[in-house]
Amino acid sequence: MFMTILGVFGCTALLITAFGISDSLNGIESAQYKNIIHYDLLGVYNPHSDKDNSYKKFVKTSSAVEKSTNAFYEPVTAKSGVSLANQQITMLVPEHPTEINPYTSLKDQNGKKLTLDNNGAIISAKLAQVFKVKAGDHLTVKDDQSSVDHFSRELTKQDASLNVVQSNTAKKTIHSILGGLNHVVIVIVICASILAFVVLYTLTNINVSERIRELSTIKVLGFYPREVTMYIYRETLILTIVGVLTGFIGGKLLHGYIIQALPPENVTSITHLYPMNFTISTAITMLFSLFVMWLMDRKIRRVDMLEALKSVD
Repeated sequence: MFMTILGVFGCTALLITAFGISDSLNGIESAQYKNIIHYDLLGVYNPHSDKDNSYKKFVKTSSAVEKSTNAFYEPVTAKSGVSLANQQITMLVPEHPTEINPYTSLKDQNGKKLTLDNNGAIISAKLAQVFKVKAGDHLTVKDDQSSVDHFSRELTKQDASLNVVQSNTAKKTIHSILGGLNHVVIVIVICASILAFVVLYTLTNINVSERIRELSTIKVLGFYPREVTMYIYRETLILTIVGVLTGFIGGKLLHGYIIQALPPENVTSITHLYPMNFTISTAITMLFSLFVMWLMDRKIRRVDMLEALKSVD
């Protein structure tokens, strides 16, 4: 009983974890560049340059620009006694707080909309988690000019330009990383499925072999083949269901641990599990259970009742 429950528990937990990792990591790209960031390009220029007016005029008059706004952009460093490593973060200060709304959607972890005003700042949930700060606390940052990369693109042809940050570059990087992780998820799913099959088949086969005289007796008494099969498999089915239910708890805990430990300190992953993960994991486990039931049914039908009853225990 315990071997069956533990085997199915491990299979279900691994399946839920694998599908959960896939959903959590694959959701980063959509969450960042669909739900939060709405701009396609961030151009950085030097406001003290004598050419800054021509830079702004170029942006305003370009047919490729649908909408733009001014903001102070500065890569800065945050330091806290909680985290030993310096955190490189981007500080963005809009010229007018309300003008940032069309370009970004700021919400708390409960989905409540956050409004930027002239007092305080809004930081990412991951930064707050790493530095263990909450609303009302203070966070010290310092300038880090050396982290600004000067490169040449269409906007950088302007004399006042310092940098251009494109969302597509970051999206391609994330997509490339997640592509490799998806292969890992597939391997975990395959291994978990094999685990379910091996455990259920081995234990059910042992159960049938050890109770062959009992099965022969009830066949002689006139039980139908399906009744004989369910006589053995009813136990396995109940234990499988118990294993699946306990696997839900184990999978949720394992998924939560991996998702918290896997991403670096500057990346936030989606920690919740979708109901479909539990459904698919249960379906895969039960599918193998039914397949084992079919194999055992064929074995039970071929039992020689007379030879089994004549054998000595």
